[in-house]
Amino acid sequence: MAEYVGAEDLSDVVGEAGAGEELAWSRLVRMFDPLMWAVVHHFRLGHADSSDVVQDTWIALVENLVRVRDPRGIPGWLSTATRRNALRRLDARKREAPLTAIPGDRLHAAGDDPVDRVLSAERDELLWHVIRGLPERDQLLLTLIAHHPELSYAELAQSLGVSEHTIPSLRARCFARLRHRLRARGITGS
Repeated sequence: MAEYVGAEDLSDVVGEAGAGEELAWSRLVRMFDPLMWAVVHHFRLGHADSSDVVQDTWIALVENLVRVRDPRGIPGWLSTATRRNALRRLDARKREAPLTAIPGDRLHAAGDDPVDRVLSAERDELLWHVIRGLPERDQLLLTLIAHHPELSYAELAQSLGVSEHTIPSLRARCFARLRHRLRARGITGS
């Protein structure tokens, strides 16, 4: 789980990590791993590819940590680097040869209705399409809420780079924008 730290504490942790302190690196991972996983999840990569993207991003930070002038920029840097690594991974996947056809009897699990799967996939794709049209902070907040409901307001604030007391209003405005965009597409709650 992410942990909340102030700018001064973050500077200390980054300085110690830059000096090779293993505990400082562990703390950086605890602070920012949830953020990176939330970003990479948005790209719908498999677990192995997602793990590779997060690992590649950590390696990039290790290689570039000495260049960090303002540690407060690390969350944004990690988000951007994770997003770029995920896009590179998706691009590489597009160039791979497709799998051969799966025999029909193994395509569907017992009791799995193909029509329901298609409708569910279409609904999910539409929802994520609408979410991708929201501001980046809204996208990240919705991804964190959807996939890490256990995160506290302090952890959400750390991941978003805002103060904890702003989370309730950010969340309310984010959901209001999402509802508005869904209604504009003719989608209303039941």
